[in-house]
Amino acid sequence: MKGLQKVMETCHVCYCVDKGFEKYAIASIISLILNSKIKPKIHIIHNKFTDKKKLRFVEKMFKTKFNYYLTEDKRFYGLPVLGGYSTYYRLLIPELLTKKIKKALYLDCDTLVEDDLSEIFSLDLSNKALAATEDITMVKTDFKMLKKRLKIPKNKSYFNAGVMMLNLEYFRKKKLVKKIILFMKKNIEKIILHDQDGLNAVLKNEWVKLPEYYNHLLITFDLFYKPKVHPKIVHFAGFKPEMIKIIQPGNIYCKKYYEYLALTPLPKEELSKQDIIRLIKRIYISLFKSKFFF
Repeated sequence: MKGLQKVMETCHVCYCVDKGFEKYAIASIISLILNSKIKPKIHIIHNKFTDKKKLRFVEKMFKTKFNYYLTEDKRFYGLPVLGGYSTYYRLLIPELLTKKIKKALYLDCDTLVEDDLSEIFSLDLSNKALAATEDITMVKTDFKMLKKRLKIPKNKSYFNAGVMMLNLEYFRKKKLVKKIILFMKKNIEKIILHDQDGLNAVLKNEWVKLPEYYNHLLITFDLFYKPKVHPKIVHFAGFKPEMIKIIQPGNIYCKKYYEYLALTPLPKEELSKQDIIRLIKRIYISLFKSKFFF
């Protein structure tokens, strides 16, 4: 028990929250806190458009305080962008968090935590930059093309950056943040999946593979797939809950998302016309052009 306590005392979890993603972050944070044996310390990286008032609901619920880090986009100007630069914010975690924090878990806003995550914090990452799960969307599409594009060796894989256990000390020592941003700016023509491509290209030999249950991807062509092992973290990497609600009304993780949101005073939001159009486009791409989409 004392060993577990020591691990959980350093349980730092980071989110990057942009405007429109507050509701997903709130559901994820609530699921994290309710399923953790000891309350984690939450770090929120955001920009001036993020509605922090919504996040305050969770702070009040659990009588806790989050650490907030206001950042700007200018450092990423010139890089490929889809909807905003917030996806790149996670690269700044090693710089924003105090040097006293040597290890931190990064979670995408659109994740749900289904189980206690104590074990992941006890991983030995002394000679590695991070631990993450293989991105099954890449394996299911044109994996060879991706490896060739990013010059990833045949015996190496490609990870999903939505859930990462980060060795912050290693990042700082090797100055990896600057290296990754510089690589992307020098190789813009090779970057398709934003910082995830940059992370994989630069860290191809410096990451540890996690079991799939640490990042179970709910993607377009796998909504009805049932994992063999109960996921510890579920990731709405393709469709968001509002869309899954239409495609698969009985999806258990979608139901849990709404249950977590129901604990807050946030209003229930319905799909907009833009969401519906996006949904139709993603179905088309998934069914007929998945090779080119990924």
